[in-house]
Amino acid sequence: MSILDTSVSWFKSYHDPAPAGETTLLRWLTGSKLKDQVQQIRESPDKATADKLKALLPAITPSGIFTRRTDKDLIAHSCFICLDIDLKGNERIRNYHELKDQLSNIQQVAYCGLSVSGKGYFALIPIAYPEKYLQHFLALEATFAQLGIRLDEKCKNLSRLRGYSWDPDAYFNHHAEPFTGLLEPQTCKLKPYLYQKPSFQPAVSYQSSDADKVEALLQKIESGKVDITDDYNYWFAMACNFAATFGEQGRDFFHRLSGFHQEYSQPTCDRKFDDALKKTVGGNSDLGAFINRCKDFGLYQVSDMPNRLIPTQVCQPTIGSKIENPSSQVDIEPIPDPAIIKPRTPAKRPAPPIAEIPSYIKEIEERLNNLNRPLPQISLFQGETIVDPEKFIKSHLASIKNNISNRTFEPFTIRLNSYLAMENKSIL
Repeated sequence: MSILDTSVSWFKSYHDPAPAGETTLLRWLTGSKLKDQVQQIRESPDKATADKLKALLPAITPSGIFTRRTDKDLIAHSCFICLDIDLKGNERIRNYHELKDQLSNIQQVAYCGLSVSGKGYFALIPIAYPEKYLQHFLALEATFAQLGIRLDEKCKNLSRLRGYSWDPDAYFNHHAEPFTGLLEPQTCKLKPYLYQKPSFQPAVSYQSSDADKVEALLQKIESGKVDITDDYNYWFAMACNFAATFGEQGRDFFHRLSGFHQEYSQPTCDRKFDDALKKTVGGNSDLGAFINRCKDFGLYQVSDMPNRLIPTQVCQPTIGSKIENPSSQVDIEPIPDPAIIKPRTPAKRPAPPIAEIPSYIKEIEERLNNLNRPLPQISLFQGETIVDPEKFIKSHLASIKNNISNRTFEPFTIRLNSYLAMENKSIL
């Protein structure tokens, strides 16, 4: 049996707020009826045309069954998270076209295939604790960042749509292992990084090793979402470092550095960097304040810095991740290249024990099976009407059976008992 044989909601198009029905991930991923439309999108002359055609394709919510396309309307979780890996944001990966093959070496990846544009990838990963969906995403985001891969942060939304795509060479792992890593969100609310690079950047002379060094440290800052700009004097000193060393091209570095402060503002950062450019006219290249600040936060280690005599470096996933990565390599330009990944051990893991279904759940299921069909629509609670009782029962029973001993799903049992009580009352 495939781990992908789990139910999700499907929608007629990207614009529909309510689902048209249910399907399974496996059926959705292997269906080929719309492959011609996908090919038409990939051959479109421009992005606007492709986007119009894309919006007409059906879509699913990979993370479960929903009554509407909002997080609060989840009925049953599929225990999957869908990750998008777009070319935008991953331009430095030289062998990006081989990324699907590299991801197929990760034991927790159940599926990896091309996006509808044919230029990006999406992957499906089973998760151990569906009630901690966000924490799982944050852990995956940090883990992939360690490998030099940037995930689309919109995937943290539980009800996010995944449009139909077709990949005849997609990777399937029907026995993928659930990802168990968790990372709690930061307590302060971070504003998104919105800075757009200027269309023109004047030429500036600097050592490529300086840019590599700053890029390596900024990747650590971004992967850990670390704010090292809480001291104003240091903040402006680092702006002067980037202005003196890189000129106008240092503006992008400065915005990336500042983006995790809770009061981050693009106009304020631009004004401050303008001041730094004026202050450092004719000055010498210097990264001292930036390096010292990174040392204060434990981000700077000499062994981590780019070294053109060492083309690759071993990088192990962190942040509580349980991902084990067999031999694969993501080749990134410029240095540092991330990881030669730890090989998979050949020994087979024992199959996890199958949890025994408690007698009270069996009793509820038996009582539900013995109800007279067709089942009536019932107002379960004030403002909530069960319009499709069969779907309601099927999804709730599946969630309970798949999460034995998980107290998060106790309300599902209560709802089924309530339905039984209301159904009996309607008969009387």
